[in-house]
Amino acid sequence: MINQIAQIAKIETLLANLKTTRFNSVLPMGIDVIEKSSKNLYMLKIGNKEVSTKSALPLDVGDKYWGVMKEDATLNTVSLSKLLKKPKLLQAQRDNFLPQFSEIKLEELITKKSPKMELKMALLEKLSLSTSKNEFMTLTNMIAALDANVFTMVLKDGGQSTMFQFKKRAKSSLDEDTKIDFYAAFENLGPIEGVISIINDEKKVSLSLFYEDSLKFLEDELEYLNFKGSLHHKNSNIEPLFELSNSLLDIKG
Repeated sequence: MINQIAQIAKIETLLANLKTTRFNSVLPMGIDVIEKSSKNLYMLKIGNKEVSTKSALPLDVGDKYWGVMKEDATLNTVSLSKLLKKPKLLQAQRDNFLPQFSEIKLEELITKKSPKMELKMALLEKLSLSTSKNEFMTLTNMIAALDANVFTMVLKDGGQSTMFQFKKRAKSSLDEDTKIDFYAAFENLGPIEGVISIINDEKKVSLSLFYEDSLKFLEDELEYLNFKGSLHHKNSNIEPLFELSNSLLDIKG
């Protein structure tokens, strides 16, 4: 399985290295909900700006979203569309107490004899040093995910955090190839889900994205992967393989 998982690092390295600054006008924006001033009027922080705008979708104050922003300079208005709430692991600045991963450290981890045990020991060490409920619950959730064979980690790149998950799919009697499901949440691309299939050393990757502009952007980048690949647009929300819970009872099922 180690060789198959190593292919994940190649995809993650490519996606993490995408420099999307100049595409902010078309790619999804990171949105922080600062306050709610009336029924559907909100004060939002988008980049370094604070703007007041209406949202037909009820937003939770203090939470973070992705969305597509359009400005009308004539009317001096801002409109938002395709709002998605970011996964809980990226909602707050929780990643300072997590095991720190870079692209290189990710590759080092998954080439270990037992990457699952290596990650679990790192999480348990951090758990023993936790000093708040948030730290304890986040680390406990990540260990619970690992027990369900879902690797969950946060990667740092250029000051930005990327949530990354992957899990080997159980084989069916009619399916002889190896398949690995993965999920990634990027600041400037939104959520991405994918499947890597490996048959007789031939690697194929299928990526699904919620935001169409992100999909168009990646179409030009896929050729740099040593994979046969395909990109797809998904109309519905793309969910993590394992989402954090606020309750130990939920974690235990």
